Amino acid sequence: MNELIETFFNRYFEPQISKILSGFINFGAIGTAITIITKYLYSLFLKRKNNLNLKPYYTNSVLKSAKKKYIRSKCQNIDPSNEIEYNSNFAFVVREDLLNFFLKNVFRIKDIEQKFYLILGDAGMGKTTFLLNLFRLYNKNIRNIAFSDTKIKLLPLGENFDELKKIISEISDPEKTILLLDALDESNLFFHEQTNNYALFFDKLINLVSHFKQVIITCRTNFFINEKDEPFELKIKKYNTEGNGFHIIKKVYLSPFNQTDVNKYLHNTFPFWEIEKKEKAKKIILSTKDIFFRPMLLSYIEDLVKLNRSDFLKFEVYETLIEAWIDRESKKYFDSERYIFKNNLYFFTYELAISIYNNYKENGYFISFEESQAIAVRNNINLNELEIRSRTLLNRNSNGDYKFSHKTILECILSYFSFLSRKHIVGLDEFEIFYDLENFDFAKNLVEELHLNYKRTFKLPNIYESDMIANEHISKVIKEKYKNKNPTIVWQNGSKYRVHLQDIG
Repeated sequence: MNELIETFFNRYFEPQISKILSGFINFGAIGTAITIITKYLYSLFLKRKNNLNLKPYYTNSVLKSAKKKYIRSKCQNIDPSNEIEYNSNFAFVVREDLLNFFLKNVFRIKDIEQKFYLILGDAGMGKTTFLLNLFRLYNKNIRNIAFSDTKIKLLPLGENFDELKKIISEISDPEKTILLLDALDESNLFFHEQTNNYALFFDKLINLVSHFKQVIITCRTNFFINEKDEPFELKIKKYNTEGNGFHIIKKVYLSPFNQTDVNKYLHNTFPFWEIEKKEKAKKIILSTKDIFFRPMLLSYIEDLVKLNRSDFLKFEVYETLIEAWIDRESKKYFDSERYIFKNNLYFFTYELAISIYNNYKENGYFISFEESQAIAVRNNINLNELEIRSRTLLNRNSNGDYKFSHKTILECILSYFSFLSRKHIVGLDEFEIFYDLENFDFAKNLVEELHLNYKRTFKLPNIYESDMIANEHISKVIKEKYKNKNPTIVWQNGSKYRVHLQDIG
């Protein structure tokens, strides 16, 4: 091979120069081959190591999926659910990179005083994805491979508790193991022990893992009734130089995305040659305020763009996201239970929206947990306490009151009810709705959009016994009447609007 290279260069250079050039090429080829082989062997080593510490619930392919399009999670020490909308959260909160917090700070502390960490976040904020990426980055770090005897283990708390207990007890060298426990809110330990005492429930779990080097637990914020019920001091004695005190659990809250994070996600999702799709995605996001600041909902943006529609209604975006959310929660149940749960969750969501609407002047956009339970009982909606707190579209603030995860979700539902319940007052030009939307500008905007686009089919279940054939006939009549016109909606008050028609000349 070397002689062939030299022969080629001899055509253009002196023999001495040809020999030097061929030497460079041979050295580069050998170096490249060594690099490729080393990377391949290293990837095999990582795959084997990951699978060993992920079994029996995860695989290395799950890590690869979690890495794809991942935007690094941020954390804060103030619950973002205290704000009505996410944009309000950013003005007074300092956010920190959560991966760096653990990889560069927590995991490098030699004399560990702080062993227990609780990461709280609302549904769809990326808690599981964060733990998978934390596991992945820790395991691939050369410094940890070469100089640390600490291993890392990831387990989902939603699995059978007796099996989990057995797996945890069989982990060798727990004092040299970082234990990641995902989804405390899905743990059947709470029901396994048949107790509604959250402190007792949490203490039992901590006692089970107290001998590990460090323990990181994720949980939905809603799981605890209020901030006071979130665990703080644990019944685990410290054995330090002072010889007194108990361990505490450090709480951090996952931050919602900001506009920079959303832009990064779009950049990772749509390559430069898909500029048109990226612009469509931006247009959809812009129409929905900051609801896409929740990572799980942002992950559906690609599906919305793939529908390849230029006339996407804002209402349809919300409708799709609500449907996706409820589908996601229903997948936690067996097929035989899924349909019933979905219906219960839809109609519970509707009744919550009506109750919040009826009382918002006195209570704002919040509802107590006791009242949400009473709503389920009054309407024969079969949801248990945990399902009401953790499976619905509600967020809990630090006082223990609940609100829709975003105010625009409430307004979307109100606009849906208003549009379905509209009544003709004068001919086909003036309408009255059942709800007063005077203080719900976004809902009014959605009603206008539904009316002017002759919307008659919906994904959301319909609670109004309306004649769909009659509605389709009315829509055709309205569409014909608006032909060659420029229709606009004029609100006379919060519950009455008129369609103004202007000839297009």
